[in-house]
Amino acid sequence: MRFNIVNYIYKRWRLYAISSFLCIAIMLPICGIYIIDAPDDYLQEYFAKIMYIHVPAAWLSLGIYFIIGILSICFVVYRSSQFYIMQRALAPIGLMYCFVALATGSIWGVPTWGTWWVWDARLTSMLLLAFIYIGYLVLVSSGANRESIALTASYYVIIGLINIPIIKFSVNIWATLHQDSSVLRFDGPTIHYSMLIVLFLNAVLHALIGSFLFLLNAKVLIDRKKALNLSFRYR
Repeated sequence: MRFNIVNYIYKRWRLYAISSFLCIAIMLPICGIYIIDAPDDYLQEYFAKIMYIHVPAAWLSLGIYFIIGILSICFVVYRSSQFYIMQRALAPIGLMYCFVALATGSIWGVPTWGTWWVWDARLTSMLLLAFIYIGYLVLVSSGANRESIALTASYYVIIGLINIPIIKFSVNIWATLHQDSSVLRFDGPTIHYSMLIVLFLNAVLHALIGSFLFLLNAKVLIDRKKALNLSFRYR
């Protein structure tokens, strides 16, 4: 491929990283104030405010894996290492958000469900996503034939894409303790706009943090080619 997005980002990574950091610094106190001022839920009271961390983290963990899946398809088709670099830069961030979603969900479960964990369809499929992330990171960090590993890892991610719709629609297919989707619904959100605004502001903050970490990861992977586990020529 003539256009290499990784090289494009790498040449301008400092500008993008500083811009992302400044946006995070501005958004962080704004989101904190909005969370404090947001109304309590009429049933869960102030415990429901954990959703402003939990829900964006869950969105990001799913969204990042979907992007990695698209990048994997592109790598299989074009065999361009730029797609593999972006995969590897995104994977630890997706795993981080997956852990945040699981941890905050467990904390939220104590006052609402009376337990830290249940083998609920949504929770179990999210836990499976965490293991898929871990499996990918272990796979790309092992072996001698690095080009073969990159291809195998891409196929592995593509197969794992089947778990994304399972996570999304698990609350609709099975009887679960986890509530139905309140925001991403065909008939529109069911939560009050005052809470929805805070939720989306925090989603933007999480996305900015993820973008900042992606830029740092991508730069490290390019600077330290041995850590990239690539023996084939960049294109």
